[in-house]
Amino acid sequence: MDRRRTVNALSRRDLLKGAALMAGATCLAGRSAWAAQPPGRPPVTAAKPPRLVMATLGPAGTESKVAEDALAAFTKDSGIKADILYGGDKDFLSKVLAWYAGQEQLDTVFVRENFLGSWVKEGLLVPVTGMPGLEELKSDLVESYWQSMFRDGQVWGLPYYGEFETCWAFEDKMKKARIAAPPKTWDELLEHCQKAKRDGVAKYPLLWAAGQGDHHLPWQWFQQVSTRGGTLFDKENKPALGPGSIARKTLEWWRKTFTDWGISDPRSAELRYIPAMKAFMTGDYMYLAVIFNQYLRTVNDPKQSPIAGHVQMFAMPEGGRPMSYNRILGMVSTTKSKEWTWELINYIGGKSRSGEYLGQQAFAIQVGFMPGYKSIQDNPQMRQAWEPYVDYSLFQRQWAASIHSSQIVPATYEPWYSQWLDIANVQLQDCILGKITADAACDEMARRALALKASA
Repeated sequence: MDRRRTVNALSRRDLLKGAALMAGATCLAGRSAWAAQPPGRPPVTAAKPPRLVMATLGPAGTESKVAEDALAAFTKDSGIKADILYGGDKDFLSKVLAWYAGQEQLDTVFVRENFLGSWVKEGLLVPVTGMPGLEELKSDLVESYWQSMFRDGQVWGLPYYGEFETCWAFEDKMKKARIAAPPKTWDELLEHCQKAKRDGVAKYPLLWAAGQGDHHLPWQWFQQVSTRGGTLFDKENKPALGPGSIARKTLEWWRKTFTDWGISDPRSAELRYIPAMKAFMTGDYMYLAVIFNQYLRTVNDPKQSPIAGHVQMFAMPEGGRPMSYNRILGMVSTTKSKEWTWELINYIGGKSRSGEYLGQQAFAIQVGFMPGYKSIQDNPQMRQAWEPYVDYSLFQRQWAASIHSSQIVPATYEPWYSQWLDIANVQLQDCILGKITADAACDEMARRALALKASA
C-alpha cells in the first residue's frame, strides 16, 4: 500500500507482524469454518485450465501469506495450480501494464481506486456483473465495498482489503484536563483542546497525520469535510470549493487550529500515518483526529506501545461516517476461463467451496484490515482479535457506517485525479502552516482541477 514507510527502523510491515495473530485466533491454513453456509453459486463445469495467475502488491509479510493460503485452498479444492505475480508497490501499476502488453498470463488483478477508471477504459478489466453467486454476496457486503466495486452500471470485482478512518483519545490527558468523555463535534474538540492547552496539560493537545501523501494530508481534510456534510467535487467532477462551500469553511477552521488557536502541533505537517501513531504513543497529545483503524492494534498493544490500554477510539464528530478505501480483486480481460477465474476470486473476496469467507476473515483477523462482509462482524474469532484493542461494539458501528472515499471525492476515478492530488498536497500543507489562506488554497485547487479536467 502507498503508506508503507520506515519509522525509527520500524516499518509498517514490522508493525503488522507484531499484531498479526492473537492467541487463539485460527489461522487460514487450519481451514476452521465459522457459521459457514455453502455458496449459492453452482459448481464450475467448464474445462479446467492448467494454471491461473493473480497479480498483486508485495510480497508483504502476513498480507501476502493470506493471499497465498487462499490460493493454496483454491488449488486443493479445484486441482488447478494458482500462482501469484508480485509487483511490489510503487511500481505495481507499470508492471501490470507491462505484463498485460507483453501478453503475460494474467487472470485476476489487485485494483486500487486510481487504477480502475483507466483499466476499464483500456479494456484491461472485464466486469463480473451477473457472475454466479454475486447477488448472494451483495446482500452481505459492507456498503463501502459495494461503492468501490460498482461503477458505470457494472461490478468490477470482489473485496480485497480496506481500512476506515478512526479518531483516538489518550485517556490520561483527558483525565488531567478533567474531560469526562471524547468530543461529539468538531467545536467540542476545539473546546477540549483549548482547555487542555490553557490548563498546561499539553502544549499541543491535537495531532494529525498531515504529512504529504495520497491518503494522508488530503484525507485529513476530506474526512472533516465529509462529517460536516460536504464533498470536494460534484457529480460532474467539478470542484465544490468555492466561497461559502463546506470544503472551504472546513479548511479555514482546520487552518486556525494551527495558526490562531495553537492547538494542533505544526509537526503534524511532517507526519504520515505511522509517524503520527508513533508520535501519539509518546503520550504528549490528547487527541489524534484521523487515522486508519488498523493502527489500533499497535497503539493498544503492550508489546509495542507505552500507552497501550489508555487509547480510546471515539466516533467521528458530528455523527459523520468514517471514510474508507476499499481495494478490490478484478478479472483481467485476457483470462482464458472466466468461470474458473471467478471461482478463484471468490477464495479471496467471496466464499470458498466450504462456505467460508476465507480471505476476508483472514485479512481481518490476522492483519487487521476491514472485511468486506457484514456477517464477519459476529465471528467470535474477529471479536477475539479486536476486543483487546478497542470497544468492539463502537468499532462495529463505525465499520458498518463507513463510506467509500469516492462518495466524498467523486473525481477519484478520473485519470487526472492523481495529478490534482499532488497539487492539493502542496496547497493544503502551505495553508495549515499559515503560508497561504484557505481562500487562496481552495481557489488554486479549484483552478487546477478545472484545467486538468479540461485537458483530459
